[in-house]
Amino acid sequence: MTKAAILLGKNANPGSGDRSALRSALQALSPARFSELEARYYPVLIPVKGSAGLPDFKLAKTETTVWQYNLFLQAQGKNMLDETVIKRPGWGWAGNNPVVFVSWYDAVQYANWLLKWTVTLRENATGYRLPRAAEWEYAALDGPNKAKFEYAGSDNPDAVAWYGANAQKRTQAVGGKKPNSLGLYDLTGNVWEWCWDWDTESFGRYRVVRGGGWGNLDTSIRIADSGKRTPNSQADMYGFRVAQGR
Repeated sequence: MTKAAILLGKNANPGSGDRSALRSALQALSPARFSELEARYYPVLIPVKGSAGLPDFKLAKTETTVWQYNLFLQAQGKNMLDETVIKRPGWGWAGNNPVVFVSWYDAVQYANWLLKWTVTLRENATGYRLPRAAEWEYAALDGPNKAKFEYAGSDNPDAVAWYGANAQKRTQAVGGKKPNSLGLYDLTGNVWEWCWDWDTESFGRYRVVRGGGWGNLDTSIRIADSGKRTPNSQADMYGFRVAQGR
């Protein structure tokens, strides 16, 4: 049985967890569906043209999903249904929903696993990482397109976001709302997203989170809104998406 078999609900030995081996397993499992399966289990990155003082970078099209994070756990021989590994939200796990109950450290470990990235942000590296807060905000504001909506992609939160008025007290599948002009989904709402940065006023106690979550009012999910959490905290309204670039 292959590593990919685990991901499709079968029994297998996860082995080493090397990404190239996992991709090969997916390709062997279903050559005709390889692109679809890879898009399901690995992030799709959208190029974002930078501006003065902000180099070009890439940002994941969606928040990291349960499917994607489960691949990471399975590659380490861990069971997502084991609540000593990760706490399960009250609504249970749904594959295409954003993963929750992940700390900042968990998010960095996932990024590190994708391409052996290190916890230190290296300016000239191109591995996966968490976005800087400035990158997150720039992308949410449509980057070089400069649409400057109040929410990411619209001035109407219902068009682009799952939040307190429409999310039914839980996360929803990623990509279910309108994207912004860059093709990025759910930058507003669904889950708060960890950023790389320390909160500048907390003296090294909190990391920045952006975007608002499924339980927030529309006044708390604007692009301009920012939050902060201790990096080891885990909650059912907090997740992440990955970035790539210098």
